[in-house]
Amino acid sequence: MTYRFNDMSVGILTRESVRRALQVSFSNWFGWICGFINFADYIFLQVGITASQIISFLRANAHKQCLATGGPLNCLPVTVADQIRLWEDERKRLTFTEATLYSAFEGEPEFIGVRDFSLREGILLWADSDKKLVIVSDEGHEKVRAWWKANKASM
Repeated sequence: MTYRFNDMSVGILTRESVRRALQVSFSNWFGWICGFINFADYIFLQVGITASQIISFLRANAHKQCLATGGPLNCLPVTVADQIRLWEDERKRLTFTEATLYSAFEGEPEFIGVRDFSLREGILLWADSDKKLVIVSDEGHEKVRAWWKANKASM
């Protein structure tokens, strides 16, 4: 909170404050979001909220004059709402998946065999032919091990 007056509060809405609000989901932890939009009291929101909830909160707590001028939707500039959504999307770019990395291939035929088998079985997550790396889903690890044991002698 940067400034606190009788009928308004002023704060800074930053990438970090939005990230914290979007990130943590512990039910007993609470975080607050402050924006340059006016609101009467300290409003505490449960952490782990969405960008839409932040935008709705800022619009719902906009100053009367801002609402009269811009209306309920335009009281929050579109660029600010878009930026909050972009920060949320930024968090969603990466997904974590349990996986197994295979990297100790004795030669090209072994690498190609494991890569092609994984691709056929639909368990291949990523492969790099230059570095001879194969990453398979955690569920596919046992399939690759069984295939490896059955086909090792023929390679």
